[in-house]
Amino acid sequence: MWMGGHPPLGYDIKDRGLIINGKEAKQANHIFERYLVLGSVLKLMQELKRQRIYSKCWVTQAGKKSGGNSFTRGALYSLLRNPIYIGKIRHKDLIHEGLHDGIIRQSLWESVQTQLKNNRVERANSTNARSTSLLAGLLEDVQGTKLKPSHCNKQGKRYRYYVGSDTSLPAHQIEALVIGEITAFLGNQSSLASILQHENASELTAMLANSAKLATKLKANPNRSDLKRLVRKTITHTS
Repeated sequence: MWMGGHPPLGYDIKDRGLIINGKEAKQANHIFERYLVLGSVLKLMQELKRQRIYSKCWVTQAGKKSGGNSFTRGALYSLLRNPIYIGKIRHKDLIHEGLHDGIIRQSLWESVQTQLKNNRVERANSTNARSTSLLAGLLEDVQGTKLKPSHCNKQGKRYRYYVGSDTSLPAHQIEALVIGEITAFLGNQSSLASILQHENASELTAMLANSAKLATKLKANPNRSDLKRLVRKTITHTS
């Protein structure tokens, strides 16, 4: 049951319950889909403002008009995280099954929650995302022994390595090789499409766009935050 307050975009209130507002439901779906494509709440906010898509407009019991404003970043975060849109309702810290119908399909909801989580982690690590040893903890030999970062200084210049019991690899070369393979994989749209074989065309398009964006980002500014999301381990061997 609806316990009161400002109704969410996509719903109207009737007999203490939520009923779907068809026109607004399309707008809510548009917001979720565009966030997945853009990958940024700020970019989404700017786009919705250009498209003149506004927050829920309603009239209070006292007859006062409320809402109908441009979305703020905070309002968009709240909307994208609101389980109302998949037929559930949050009460305090618990989420319960609602008595209303959802308007966002489960697969789209889950993709958006994953994107929100990844962006949150990336922001939290933004101050120290770049590391002098990008593959620390991700590089091991064929026996499963992890190679550890090391360095030496010669004539005032610092040289980095990854070293094992009987292995020493120049850090810059191995990092460039790994990043090159990852960005080539992420940038190969036809290969990714055949691997994903996603049933929903719009979600597949969004995934491919995000992959291309991540490939570009890694080429320009490789960092441990992204690599740890993409790589479980890298195995090296010498011939």
